[in-house]
Amino acid sequence: MKPFVACFVLVLPAAAYPSSMNYCDHNCMAAKTPGGSFGSMGIATFSDPITDAGCKITTDVPSAGFTSGTAYTVTVTSANALAQRVSCSTGSFGNAAYANIGYKVTTMGHSWTAPSSGTEASFVALCGDSSIMNLAATVTVSAATTTSTTAMSTTTTSADTTATTTDADTSTAATTDADTSTSATTSVAGTSTVGMTSSTVGQMSGGAAQATATLLSSIFMTYFLRI
Repeated sequence: MKPFVACFVLVLPAAAYPSSMNYCDHNCMAAKTPGGSFGSMGIATFSDPITDAGCKITTDVPSAGFTSGTAYTVTVTSANALAQRVSCSTGSFGNAAYANIGYKVTTMGHSWTAPSSGTEASFVALCGDSSIMNLAATVTVSAATTTSTTAMSTTTTSADTTATTTDADTSTAATTDADTSTSATTSVAGTSTVGMTSSTVGQMSGGAAQATATLLSSIFMTYFLRI
């Protein structure tokens, strides 16, 4: 009797996670449209319309824009737990232009590093499983602008300074001349005063001599009369 061998085959549903789309780069994903043909993994078309509940992208890039080389968080959310794929037009998620989550989540933050050049970056995402594939609305962020300030200075010309200095010197010279004139006048007045004083002293000395002579004459006369 031959042994009976039973064979059982377990049939699993084909994986339909967005991470299976590694063949589709950012430009390929950005070209997908709501209701458009998906054509793989057992899903005929993308969901239509795009809704925040189906798949949504948000970032923490400030309104002023991103700074080169700075890391920001790009968050993908959905109302129902779904697998994710997000891609960027420039910059990188780690060392790649995309990030995959091969298990179902309702929200996931992906670290994105801003590029060294360029004025903007855009993000697209898919949220799905074996029964549905949702597109997220494209999100675009801009690079921060740099404003340069030019310092302005006021310069005083040497000609103006010279003119002012010359006026000041001329005024000083005029003042000096006036002082000299005053000194001269004082000197003349002083000389005149000294001359007048010497003459007066001479007159006083002559009167005293005459008085002395008169006194001596009187004494001699009295003396001789007594003899």
